[in-house]
Amino acid sequence: MSTMFNTLHEILNEESLAVPPPPSRGDYSYFHIRTTEMDLQRMFNLMTGSEDLKDDISVLDTRTLVDGIFFDYGCIALNEIIKELDDPYYRDELLDVVSNNALLLSNNAYGNFVVQHVLKLHDSRCTGNIADKLCGYCVELSFKKYGSYIVERLLEAGDIPMATIVLDLLACKIEMLIRLARSEYGNFVVCKLLELTNDILTADLFYSLVNKLRPYRFLLHRFPESKIATILSQTS
Repeated sequence: MSTMFNTLHEILNEESLAVPPPPSRGDYSYFHIRTTEMDLQRMFNLMTGSEDLKDDISVLDTRTLVDGIFFDYGCIALNEIIKELDDPYYRDELLDVVSNNALLLSNNAYGNFVVQHVLKLHDSRCTGNIADKLCGYCVELSFKKYGSYIVERLLEAGDIPMATIVLDLLACKIEMLIRLARSEYGNFVVCKLLELTNDILTADLFYSLVNKLRPYRFLLHRFPESKIATILSQTS
């Protein structure tokens, strides 16, 4: 059988891609969760740029911060703290916690909002760190509702994060890429990537992605919600 036939067989006949579940945070007790929320609530209430708040940040360990982000109150509190904190050192400390745990947070319903919030700050160092942590995981994230939001934010963050995503897509198998382009959330990522790379990135990266997708564009024509097939047809 030809390579094309094998690829089409895998795309059309295999079961939906099993995307790995969010990494486990381990077994935490109710007491530990409540303590985390209380710590974050105290930080939230002291959000004045005062020494008390800085002291709280300096003793609050990374695990406590990350645990707190997994809950609605902790997510909101940390976003507000990052926005209001006026000391660049302590602000960078919090941004580093988010960027170093970007993969874990991006897979979480509340954590992904913190990552999105940080990306909106347009801090080039932090954005670069997040892109590095998500390198190799952009395809998997793009299949998911929350993960796709993060990937789309990275696409808007500049040419270096965008190149990271393009290289992730180019490195994956063609059947995975076509599934992504036909998936509920992934099709928006691929479409946006094609639109942006055509304007921003070097021609070799853009056309490498186009040339990988083009032989299978007829599969994308059957997916009317997506504009990917139209973009491929318009590209000479």
